Amino acid sequence: MTVAPGPDGTPRLVWMLTWLSGTALADLSVQWASQNGKLLGTSSIAADGTTSYDVTDLTSGTWNVVATAQDANGACNGAPVPV
Repeated sequence: MTVAPGPDGTPRLVWMLTWLSGTALADLSVQWASQNGKLLGTSSIAADGTTSYDVTDLTSGTWNVVATAQDANGACNGAPVPV
């Protein structure tokens, strides 16, 4: 997963539809928090061809974003991946 500029300067999270092993993603969970760790948002995204998500309504500053992916069998990618 990478972060790229989205509309109006919002962060756009971009990912591939498969893990490095070639297994297809089924679901992706994204959480974002302020620099002090306060959880401010979460989103579950069905990986049905979707390869990006715009995180909107953030104020200017530093944000911590964590993503967790699952395959069709519910297997998780392990620990959440900070972006």
